[in-house]
Amino acid sequence: MELITTCSHCGVSFRWDDTYWNGLGMPDCPACGFNNQTGKVGNQEGPIERGYRRLARQYRDAYGALQSVEYISHFPKFEILFNFEKAAIYSGPRQGAYDIHFLSLGYIGEGPRYAKAFMDELGFSLTTEEIDGINPGALMTLVDGKVIIKYKENS
Repeated sequence: MELITTCSHCGVSFRWDDTYWNGLGMPDCPACGFNNQTGKVGNQEGPIERGYRRLARQYRDAYGALQSVEYISHFPKFEILFNFEKAAIYSGPRQGAYDIHFLSLGYIGEGPRYAKAFMDELGFSLTTEEIDGINPGALMTLVDGKVIIKYKENS
């Protein structure tokens, strides 16, 4: 159902479809980024990014904290290994759904945008430019809350 919301921060009215947002909450105001539902300025992410944040929380709940991320290969497989405390999760080739297999790195586009939200939710915050610059062979770890990207010697 289409809804009209007036931002309580800047007063702009905007339309959004709650069916499209699929129970992920109200979108951020397109003018100022404020979210009436949370009472905070959000990331101005869409429902798919928010879905990936929810997926990241589910993985953290099931497997513990994310310890490292290994970017194994680029197109066509976009292989990523997410090393959690209790398990290693392989993203592998796309499966035709917005799931862990859709995530990718090393360019600017849809897959990296979703990987950015997924990884950010797990504490691995990178800019779009940093994600664009990642090449296969990258090993990402956290040091004092900052993502450190190193490359394996034989990649």
